[in-house]
Amino acid sequence: MLTKTVNLTQFWAIKEVHHVLEEYEYDKGGFILQIPSYKQQLIEYILSKINHRYLEIHNLTEIPKEATDVIPQCPIGEKIVIKQLIYTGISKIVRELSNHIEAKSA
Repeated sequence: MLTKTVNLTQFWAIKEVHHVLEEYEYDKGGFILQIPSYKQQLIEYILSKINHRYLEIHNLTEIPKEATDVIPQCPIGEKIVIKQLIYTGISKIVRELSNHIEAKSA
């Protein structure tokens, strides 16, 4: 039997980041998804701003094929907060990139 502690907040944040970045209108080139450090920076930003929830899964006899078979869906209130942080984080990354490009061209 397996016992596993899962950081639900991290799971939900990563899932939402991936979903939002796939559809984010300013990311048509996919630069944030193509450069892992930007995606990781975004995830770390979100996780640093919210409290984490954990789930301890007991008595697993095998690892499930899909995480969603065991992990509950994100509550709507937390999902909204995560999405707001995603958009704030994306804006922050884009601003930093813009400032960096301006500084190089000056």
